[in-house]
Amino acid sequence: AATARFQYPLGVATSDGIIWVADTFNHRIRKIDTTSGQVTTAAGSQAGWRDGIEPLFSTPTGIDAANDIIYIADTGNHSIRRLDMATGEADTLVLRGIELLVTSTADSYDGAEITLDALEVMPGPGAITLDVAFPAGFKINPLAPSRFEWSSSAIAAIDPSANQSITGPTFPLDVTTTFIEGEGTVQADLWLVYCEADQESICLFDRTRINLPLKVTGDTTSTIAPIDYEIILPDLS
Repeated sequence: AATARFQYPLGVATSDGIIWVADTFNHRIRKIDTTSGQVTTAAGSQAGWRDGIEPLFSTPTGIDAANDIIYIADTGNHSIRRLDMATGEADTLVLRGIELLVTSTADSYDGAEITLDALEVMPGPGAITLDVAFPAGFKINPLAPSRFEWSSSAIAAIDPSANQSITGPTFPLDVTTTFIEGEGTVQADLWLVYCEADQESICLFDRTRINLPLKVTGDTTSTIAPIDYEIILPDLS
């Protein structure tokens, strides 16, 4: 056990003398025998999604144990997974009627929110460029997925592929967009994982919603709408 290494484990459960660990950034479910201290990998190897006897997970976070089954919040796959303790076989829990529980985004969002100064762009093909500045001594985590989701009123048709999780994204990030004449707002929801540059085991999450008011008009020749965001280091004391 002294040589076992984890990367940002976020979930722990116990069952019959075994500690089950959601080894989040290693995309694995780990098993610790409390008698011998032996640490083994129960399931998972790399980021992905696969059921069966050699399952894959993506940033598992929450974990619980009941009746010889491990229940896993497979965060990167937006799924609840079940892992049989005895066989190591996994499947995905299918939820029915979940639409009755869904609230609007406006009701459920609980992160930070900022609104930038309004910009003007011309109608037609263009791009939104997102640039993120990290606190001094910090950098994006190159092994963890960060999430980007985009929405807009009728003034911007954003490439749907821009809504994605990217492991170790580089900035500026270009988002292909077609601008449509009028006035409205582009909204970017960011989930960023960043770490100390010299000690990557110390990582932080930043969840922010950015509102960019836009006027799409033929009075300008600009085809780029820049979003510049600076992460402020939280008080860690």
